[in-house]
Amino acid sequence: MSTASPVPAAPSGTGSHGAAPSGAVPPAPRLTPTTAARLAADLAALPYTTGAVEALLGAMAVSALDREHAEAARAVLAAGVPEADRPLAAMAGAFMLGDPVPAADLAAAVPALGLDGLREAGLLMDAHPGDPEGTVRAACDLSPYDADEPGPMWVASDQTALQRRGPLPAEHVLGVGRASLTLAGAVQRRKVDTALDLGTGCGIQTLHLLAHARHVTATDLAPRCLDYTRFNLLLNADVLGLDRENPGERVELLTGDMLTPVAGRRFDMVVSNPPFVITPRTDPDAPVMVYRDGGREGDRLVAEFISAIPAHLNPGGTAQMLANWEIPAAESGADDGPLASASEGASSTSAGPSSAESWDARPRRWVAEGAAAVSAAEGRDVPVQAWIIQRDLQDAAGYAETWLQDSSLELDPEQYQRRYAQYLADFAARGVRGVGFGHVWLRRPAADGSQAGAWTHTEELTQPIDDAIGGAWAAAVARRDRLAAGRTTDRAEATNHGEGPAGGEGAVVGKGAGTDPALATLRSLHLTVAADVTEERHQRFGAEHPEVILARQGAGFRRTARLDTATAGLLAASDGELTVGQIVGALGALLELDERAQTALLVAVRELYEDGFLVEVG
Repeated sequence: MSTASPVPAAPSGTGSHGAAPSGAVPPAPRLTPTTAARLAADLAALPYTTGAVEALLGAMAVSALDREHAEAARAVLAAGVPEADRPLAAMAGAFMLGDPVPAADLAAAVPALGLDGLREAGLLMDAHPGDPEGTVRAACDLSPYDADEPGPMWVASDQTALQRRGPLPAEHVLGVGRASLTLAGAVQRRKVDTALDLGTGCGIQTLHLLAHARHVTATDLAPRCLDYTRFNLLLNADVLGLDRENPGERVELLTGDMLTPVAGRRFDMVVSNPPFVITPRTDPDAPVMVYRDGGREGDRLVAEFISAIPAHLNPGGTAQMLANWEIPAAESGADDGPLASASEGASSTSAGPSSAESWDARPRRWVAEGAAAVSAAEGRDVPVQAWIIQRDLQDAAGYAETWLQDSSLELDPEQYQRRYAQYLADFAARGVRGVGFGHVWLRRPAADGSQAGAWTHTEELTQPIDDAIGGAWAAAVARRDRLAAGRTTDRAEATNHGEGPAGGEGAVVGKGAGTDPALATLRSLHLTVAADVTEERHQRFGAEHPEVILARQGAGFRRTARLDTATAGLLAASDGELTVGQIVGALGALLELDERAQTALLVAVRELYEDGFLVEVG
């Protein structure tokens, strides 16, 4: 078992970083407790915040920067800024644009630390040939980062392709990217004792975890990533509640591949934005981008992670990650049209595998393998729960374009074309027709049975959803737990997903649905329509009744449910006064529904409740 170690002080040695060789990256910056406190005080006093930068550059320029285009921001700075804003302009120009800035202006931005302190910390590099006299350059990206929890911070990472004016090197340490923001927004935040950030990068997820975890272990295969994580922890110690003199009291940093550094250990929460990107491994000399490439064939890294992580969870512990999964071509090998999932637009919950043609077949198998492995290791049946959401689906060409552009390889046309061809050849050789991308949530249920047994729920959500779905997702899991006692019938067996309206005449009631304890629990609940849910009715001109009735969520997962007369009537009557059972009974009498139809209505209500269209009163 890896032993805990404190976050060490900066390595010995001083002096300026020289100009980095072409294609290379400079060493990661370093701070001591003293220099970290001085720099944090300088940045807070400036103030170097997202709001201040937007006020200086304007919303349009900031939006363009988010898309990796600096022209608009450079135009604002070139036009001149008020004297009082010159220090902030120097910070933004140096650390966000990667431009040479007047040394005097930058010195005014950090009066406590000073230019010598910036050099000592490795934040400055020598001027490039041709730079104006009296200017300096930043050696890394250092940007303000707004977060509701734990609060506003600053994050250092390697310079972006925009700042480098060239493709990213293999050793690149990524900053705050779209994927890290997506994961941070999706994590179901709860107070925990121990948390693991697997593949921490520059430490974004660790910064968030410290807001609700007593102790966080952060691992990465690349030592430079942990160097940046250490820097960011010390810089943001005040908002994180860390003791700069003893940060190891709450954080440990471990180097190693995947779960090797934490072998034999368990955690209450695991969060990971792993290097899941699939890259061709046919060329032994091809670079491995440490921030995104797993160095394994296909989606093997994701398979290994999902299969191994249940053994590292405490009872009640959860894991959340972003992932890719390959979707094999049909067994016939025929290319029968545009790529689409066999269950597009549908969701299913079950304890068993899905069909081989479905996009979720491989992820489901990995979950089953993980449950089997931890059960074998412990000599008893250990249930594992999984919720997998596919957010995007790309064919081989689209996937290649996405990730070649991600590393700005289009700036090297010859290499871009060669790598593109390798992608297509690799996918074709392995019979891969497409790649799915999305969220994976895993849980080892609590030992007291309050969270039921094993289940796997998969769904495709391609519509826009909230950036921060963690709260909505946690509430959805809690609703499933609410119905957990004795649950015997799953949604896939009990309804005809994708074949008709919820609870409609075509609904098929699974075996035992009438005596399902989950439905018995549901009957006793007092429910009301969630505040964000609205109703839509569509009908042709002159029609007496609506032909389509929809319930739409205005927040969270932003799902849409198609209703029939019975389910629409139940939602209309759900004001919290009557129980679900009483409303179903009244509708049964009004619409002359037999016992089978009333059970089908209950099953449809359960789906609406689990998906958040209906919520419990109080």
